[in-house]
Amino acid sequence: MKKFLRLITLRFLADPKSIKTKDYISRKRTKMIFTVLFVFLFVWILIFNIGQMTVLGTIRGQNLGELAQEKYVVDRVLEPNRGKIYDRNGNILADNIESYKLVAVLSDKASEGLDESAQKLHVVDKEKTAEELSKIINLDKSNILDILNNDKAYQVEFGSYGKDISIENKKKIESLNLPGLKFETTTKRYYPNGTLLGNFLGFAQSSDDSNLIVGRLGIEKVFDYYLRGKNGRIIYARDAWGKVVSNEPTTEIKPVDGSDVYLTIDKNIQSFIDNSLSDIQSKYEPESAFAVAVSAKTGEILGIGQTPAFNPNTKENISGAWTNAIYNSALEPGSTMKTYSLAIMIENGIYDPNKTYLSGSYRVEDAVIRDYNRVGWGTITYRHGFQESSNTLMLTMLESLGTDKLKYGLEKFGFGKVTNSLFENESRGELAFGNKVSASTTVFGQGSTVTPIQMLQAETAIVNDGEMLKPYFLQKIHDKTSDVYVNKGERTVVSNPISKETAEKTREELYGVVNGEWANGGLKYKLEGYSVAGKTGTAEIVNPDTGTYYSSPYKVMHSFIGYAPSDNPEVILYTAIKLPTKNAVQNYNNAAKELFNPIMTNILDYLNVQKEKSESNNIMYKMNNYVGQNVNSVISNLSKHTENTVLIGNGTTVLQQFPNADSTVNVNDKVFVVTSRENIILPNFKGWSKVDVLRYKELTGIDLEIEGNGYVKEQSVAANKIIKSGDKLKVKLE
Repeated sequence: MKKFLRLITLRFLADPKSIKTKDYISRKRTKMIFTVLFVFLFVWILIFNIGQMTVLGTIRGQNLGELAQEKYVVDRVLEPNRGKIYDRNGNILADNIESYKLVAVLSDKASEGLDESAQKLHVVDKEKTAEELSKIINLDKSNILDILNNDKAYQVEFGSYGKDISIENKKKIESLNLPGLKFETTTKRYYPNGTLLGNFLGFAQSSDDSNLIVGRLGIEKVFDYYLRGKNGRIIYARDAWGKVVSNEPTTEIKPVDGSDVYLTIDKNIQSFIDNSLSDIQSKYEPESAFAVAVSAKTGEILGIGQTPAFNPNTKENISGAWTNAIYNSALEPGSTMKTYSLAIMIENGIYDPNKTYLSGSYRVEDAVIRDYNRVGWGTITYRHGFQESSNTLMLTMLESLGTDKLKYGLEKFGFGKVTNSLFENESRGELAFGNKVSASTTVFGQGSTVTPIQMLQAETAIVNDGEMLKPYFLQKIHDKTSDVYVNKGERTVVSNPISKETAEKTREELYGVVNGEWANGGLKYKLEGYSVAGKTGTAEIVNPDTGTYYSSPYKVMHSFIGYAPSDNPEVILYTAIKLPTKNAVQNYNNAAKELFNPIMTNILDYLNVQKEKSESNNIMYKMNNYVGQNVNSVISNLSKHTENTVLIGNGTTVLQQFPNADSTVNVNDKVFVVTSRENIILPNFKGWSKVDVLRYKELTGIDLEIEGNGYVKEQSVAANKIIKSGDKLKVKLE
């Protein structure tokens, strides 16, 4: 008890001296004891922490291994190269190119150790930096300042605005000589053909928090799983100064590059479509227009375009034209729908080309429906009525058929449901059979809505003896891991909505629309050298302000869906021009002629489809194999058949020819003979067709830019000048 009282009263701190002075507590002894206690506690804490680190590997609740790894071990994702997109002939439609990411260093530690005269490595004047950058990277000065005023970050980025910086803008920023700005090399998606196929290809770009390029729209999004590839990973150690520690093992898992996607699109056919659409946009400024070309025998989509369109590189016009008009938009087709209504009538034994009816008007309940000329043509035959695109003919036949059978027949043609084409957000349209009036107007293409891809799919049944083909755009995917082609597209029969006999009879009537005795609107779609069959359409458009159809005859959609040659179809082409805002009267008179005719002619010429014989153009000959022969003897031999031989190069031996051996050639067609691709004497292109110019470009390898449609009017380099492969040349057509 005495010892306890001595402890709590601190008497143990007393010594003789302190007792003598009546202080009772010795300062010397107090210092000594507390020093011993402090050392004792420190040693035990040290022993405890060392034991904790040794046994548990933690300190203050944090794992030491994790802390060291976080500070000295780098674990970085390795992004793969995104796969490329090609057309059917191997031309690149979507590629990857080097770009740059802008970074601003904020911490003044980056400039430590520099001479006073040296430029700082961190941002010094934030106000000036923000002001200058705002002129280049399309981000407001205030937003840039907000980013630069981050006091906690060593360096900052500028989100999507600082990514995909072009080499031109990089040079502009570097020329500003602003301290603290630097660039990291990255990759961005590039579309070498600009707006060509923009709304079909869509676009891909890296996200704000990653350099991985991801498909955002269109084909890029549809096949993103294949194109994207798989991330890799690299793990290595670095010391306190950021240098790689060479004696520590490095773990690396290489990324797997994305697969390449090949489409059925033909870049040359696509250029025919885009050039014609550009001309239409310039001339009529329509609300929209489109053109789609499909192989009649396989269902492959050869070209697909629309206007307005957006540029996937710059995203210009994307806010007003980001959807794909062929897959995502449903429309009232107008009289082109009569193609399938007629086929249904024939299939059910309703249509008799020689039977007569009274044209002009037809009453459905309280609605009076008239032919386009308001008065009709009196009592005429069914064939006459179809060639005139008579609405009352279709209503007369519908009375015998019944709306239920019409709906069933249209559903068999694929209307009212998606084509399962793989394209994102495909619309199904709507067959409006809710009341008798809408069901009745559906027979001639008003009231119900369809998509252009549904129309093309249905047309394949007409040209393939009742076999309806699935339109497809994927040719193949190249898997780089196994070096094999997977997911190959192929001809696929969806169903047989009509019989072979019905298809043959329908083709006969469609031929009459363009070439028949009473052909009217269809006459303008006749082509020189090729027979065309198809159906015209003039669809009324709903005024969004009133909910009723426009009353003006110029506020409509003109269209034509046809195929050629009519006796052995190679190509189906669907074209439309909706609501022209300029030169409306001229568009009313020409309808879709200025879109359909040049595209179809150029495609058939390009595919080397044999032209029809005529009195002035019926001399044909068979092409020999001239490769490897002396050029002089070849020219002499060809002169017996044609005066249109084009010699390429100044060699003595034929290296290549077009047309190929055993082809049947018209005497008026050009024959190309290649002897070399150096020191080429440029011909006079005046009067050449676009197809011939494209063929010359392909055979010579020269960089040839083509502007316009029709025939060559002028060329940038004069005839008889010597050029070589890679030289640039421009020709204008009209």
